[in-house]
Amino acid sequence: AGLEGFEDPFNRKPYPWGNEDAELLHWYTKLGKIRKRHPALRRGDLQWISTDGPVLAYRRTDPTEHLVVVTNAATTPQQLTIPWEALGAYDLLSRKKFFSWNNQLTVTIPAHGCLLLI
Repeated sequence: AGLEGFEDPFNRKPYPWGNEDAELLHWYTKLGKIRKRHPALRRGDLQWISTDGPVLAYRRTDPTEHLVVVTNAATTPQQLTIPWEALGAYDLLSRKKFFSWNNQLTVTIPAHGCLLLI
């Protein structure tokens, strides 16, 4: 069912009340909590890193932190190397650690996946 754009309460009619996708709800709850804890995701400047092919990467920065968001729209894992001044990075989504070399960070993004690096 599509959203018809009606006024309240009819604008919520297509929502699957009582039959929510628990995995999807958990995912968006997790993203919301991360966004709340990291001001750069709410107010930070945006710098594009990669816009080629199925991989999209951008940096969000504010005076206190910088984060890099990397997404993969492909059906296969993709690799990306980005400039990275710190010794390593931490993915806020999977909790995996990555190590940089010569100010470069190489990551593998899962198929239809994403990383949120700090």
